[in-house]
Amino acid sequence: MVRRFDNVLYRIGWTSTRAQARQLIGHKHLMVNGKSLNIPSALLRPGDTIQVKDRKAIKELIRGNIANANISTAPWTSSNPDALEGCFLAVPNSEDTQPAGKIQMVVEFYSRQ
Repeated sequence: MVRRFDNVLYRIGWTSTRAQARQLIGHKHLMVNGKSLNIPSALLRPGDTIQVKDRKAIKELIRGNIANANISTAPWTSSNPDALEGCFLAVPNSEDTQPAGKIQMVVEFYSRQ
């Protein structure tokens, strides 16, 4: 799901992989709305803000990931790299997400008898 905490963290560009996002969340290096959250599968609501706890090594890791990010920031998220603060703006619609394949082809394939 696109609202999962680990996916949003990855889509903001703070981690290089979703596995790295899960590890940062699991080790309580991040906060959502000022409260510690260590559940990678937690669903974020529009308007939730993500902050990094005051740990120098983690901040350096995230700044390095932002500098080397291969993924463009999703339009339904925002990020302030200077303050290391991100926000989940809205639940994306189907046009904002990019499926792995062609959905219409899958529907046509399974509709055959």
